[in-house]
Amino acid sequence: RLLSEERLSRALATSRVAVYEWNPAQDSLSVYGRLSEAFGVTMQQASEGLPLGKFLEGIHPEDREGMQGARAAVELVMARFCHARTQPPVGTKRPRRP
Repeated sequence: RLLSEERLSRALATSRVAVYEWNPAQDSLSVYGRLSEAFGVTMQQASEGLPLGKFLEGIHPEDREGMQGARAAVELVMARFCHARTQPPVGTKRPRRP
């Protein structure tokens, strides 16, 4: 496990990819990796979490409107996903509540 985490840390530190965590309820986006620098945000700021709008400021003005629409779509999907019922795989039974 530690080796995997070390490899991931090295990959994030040396490439323009990122791993992120988004909390729409708190309007907080945490980004881990150098990709955050493309948005004008330092890696430290990004890993501590910032409002999504701060990252959107780094997007070309002509592209921002489309990003706002994408954000609204993701928020809608996440809101519905959080309230969706789950179904166990075919052939298995749902565990009973204690």
